[in-house]
Amino acid sequence: MCIVLKFVIVILVVFELNVVGAQEVDTKQIFLFPDDVRFAKRRCEEEFARNNTFLLEKWRKHEYPDQRETHCFIKCYLRRLGLVNLLTRGLDNDKLYQLWENIDLETSENCLANLELEFDLNDLCVSYYKKWLRLRQKCEQEVQKLFYELGPNYEYPMKYQLPSKAFEMSAIEFCESLDTMEKNTVAEMTQSVNVESEQFQCKFGCIYKRFHYFDAYDRLDESEIIRSFLEVANISESNLLAIKHCIHQAQMLYTGLERGYCNMAYVLHKCLTNRFGKQFKIVTINRNKLSKQY
Repeated sequence: MCIVLKFVIVILVVFELNVVGAQEVDTKQIFLFPDDVRFAKRRCEEEFARNNTFLLEKWRKHEYPDQRETHCFIKCYLRRLGLVNLLTRGLDNDKLYQLWENIDLETSENCLANLELEFDLNDLCVSYYKKWLRLRQKCEQEVQKLFYELGPNYEYPMKYQLPSKAFEMSAIEFCESLDTMEKNTVAEMTQSVNVESEQFQCKFGCIYKRFHYFDAYDRLDESEIIRSFLEVANISESNLLAIKHCIHQAQMLYTGLERGYCNMAYVLHKCLTNRFGKQFKIVTINRNKLSKQY
């Protein structure tokens, strides 16, 4: 019950922070966080090598044999990290350049040159695989730091140290830990907060992002939301339709703009809470517990 109450009173959390310490950060910059990378890798491993211990061992040692499952694992991994340009179907040149710019390394200015990252890869797994190997070969140091060194206490070598969720830290614990959050009581929240305000709505954006209810493009991930219900119990056909209705209702608000996910998250929360009540609280508690695993 304590966790649920904390969930109800969580205050504004925004990952595109304007200030970290005394330094200003460009809110349009792109960052990858360790828990996002760990989560993407885990989901793609489940999809393409659930029972293949040989491949899992290879991938976890960052060895990528030239075979179909590995090809599609790489494509899944890049897409889940938001590094595929959905329009060109190539790698997102702008995002990669920004990532390189944000990491605190002595990088080669020519690392990304002549890679033709935006070239249409025709949505073919093998095309992403070949492009990834080329990227890894040309930008070995950067790829190593951004994608591979992800132990429990790892901190990204970023110029601006934005807060990130640690391994074995829950989503709600992380959102409550941010310096921008106020320590209001339930009564104070009830009396002083406009529930339609962006501040109030963005609290759900933080938690639902760490639940991975949003994909890397800030769209609601229907499969992940449904999965969170299935992690607790089976879903009837009518309940499945109700969940999809809530997702669709919130997804209609998608704008792709900064903080646009706040309103989407709040609408999703209201709809699922109104429809499922106590059951959704159980889903929330369970998902929060599972969030400690990545």
